[in-house]
Amino acid sequence: MAFWQVGLFIFHRLPPVIGVLISLFLSLLVGYLPFVGRELTLQRMFVFFPYFILGYYLPVGTFNFFQRGKITKFIGITLWTVLFSIIFKLEKINKYWVFGSKAYEDFMAVPEFGATVRLMVFCLSFLGVFSFFCLISDKKRWYTKYGTKTLTIYLLHGFVVKGLRELIGSTNLPGIILIVTIVIFSFFLTVLLGNDRFSQIAAKGSFLLGNIFQKYMPEKSITPMKRSLIKK
Repeated sequence: MAFWQVGLFIFHRLPPVIGVLISLFLSLLVGYLPFVGRELTLQRMFVFFPYFILGYYLPVGTFNFFQRGKITKFIGITLWTVLFSIIFKLEKINKYWVFGSKAYEDFMAVPEFGATVRLMVFCLSFLGVFSFFCLISDKKRWYTKYGTKTLTIYLLHGFVVKGLRELIGSTNLPGIILIVTIVIFSFFLTVLLGNDRFSQIAAKGSFLLGNIFQKYMPEKSITPMKRSLIKK
């Protein structure tokens, strides 16, 4: 995250199309560099960089498209169906296709096609994100507040997942019971990490970064969406 924030000092000077293409190129290229490993999550920083850059460049009005009633819901359901069918047909999906934590040669039989595979994964993931936005409601629900704290949940859940992996490896629960247990546990973990106290801890770090952006980034480079995030 810190790497991405620092990268904005360069990318905010670039036209959006150029910035997204460069971030995508870096994401595809880093898989061919075996010396860029899991240390400091360097591979993952570059692999997921395009998502961050795209979100940075998108104006606020972009999300108004997804609130157009039944037509967007129909589009969302259709895309989810297509996406599920594609993933279902891909019987053997290597987890590192989506983890982005290893170089191509570490998990692919033919690493030369690594960039092509990663590009396909990007297309599927963007399809999933697009369909998700089509399905979500613009009305506030009891769980809406947890959606505003996804950064805190994302940053802290890893510590729990590490222990959970060890626990699952030593359990003999049937598959369906294990899945239900994980879903229930994930729900309560989200509620816990979405607690205001946990959010306040993460907010202190965001506040410091926000002050840096306000001080050093030109005012014209900060869109309304970015300005509102900085103020928070």
